[in-house]
Amino acid sequence: MPLLSIRADRQALLICPGPADWVKIHVFRINITGVGGTQALYTAKVMDHFKNPRNVGIIQEPSVLVQVGEPACGDALLLSLKIEDDRIVDVKYKIYGCGAAIATASVASEMVTGMPLDEVLKITDEVIAAALDGLPPEKMHCSNMAAGALHGAIREYRKAVAAQS
Repeated sequence: MPLLSIRADRQALLICPGPADWVKIHVFRINITGVGGTQALYTAKVMDHFKNPRNVGIIQEPSVLVQVGEPACGDALLLSLKIEDDRIVDVKYKIYGCGAAIATASVASEMVTGMPLDEVLKITDEVIAAALDGLPPEKMHCSNMAAGALHGAIREYRKAVAAQS
């Protein structure tokens, strides 16, 4: 589980345990502005999913397992799905990336659990970002990674099912 520490100078340190023995450390500044209130860089929903990511892990015997991105070059998402009767019954993932990447993978996993595959294919990066009450423009690529992984997983699953027929 990620550990988040915010210092008085608004610098935040995030320590994310990863697969096996690696740990990624993110250092970023929290942007707080406004008169009589605060406006954060991330919404409350993004911060909730970032601090308390849901469905983290790997399904033991998944129907499909896909990876998008490359950990050596930046963000990466390893997604495992359990599919029964053309419906997602379980979702687990491992993520290597920033707070927005963690949040988008988390909210996407909640959104699609129990959903028919054809409905999942309608989910876009904009839908995922909207479920988090928005993302900063420079972080929209994170929601694209989650949507792309879901779409890719369904394509791979359907190819495997067709090959068995």
